[in-house]
Amino acid sequence: MASDNETGVAEMLEAFNQRRFADFAGCYTTDAVITYPQSGERIMGRDNILAMVQAFPTPPRFTVTNLESAGHLVVAEADVDYGQGPPWKGAFIYTMTGGKVTFETAYFAAPFDAADWRAPFREA
Repeated sequence: MASDNETGVAEMLEAFNQRRFADFAGCYTTDAVITYPQSGERIMGRDNILAMVQAFPTPPRFTVTNLESAGHLVVAEADVDYGQGPPWKGAFIYTMTGGKVTFETAYFAAPFDAADWRAPFREA
């Protein structure tokens, strides 16, 4: 059974997919922070989060493949489809307070071919 926090994150990502960006941003606290460790960026505050997603030239679509939570943490794994080539993989770590996101760390990875040397160890 999904926790309230998991349900909130799933609904938030669905709002993004439906381009309901104000609803998406409304799932963050006013002082929320998003970090992108791969680029070193920090987006500070709900207003900046909303402005950022509204300015996105070609917003992706998220297909959640796994959602797990423990206490105030939610981890979401998703296929992130930018509409240009195969979907990327995304991992998102959310800290929740009162049903809203206070902190998010997002990682993105492009698909890559499996290494031949791992063939004896893999199932697929």
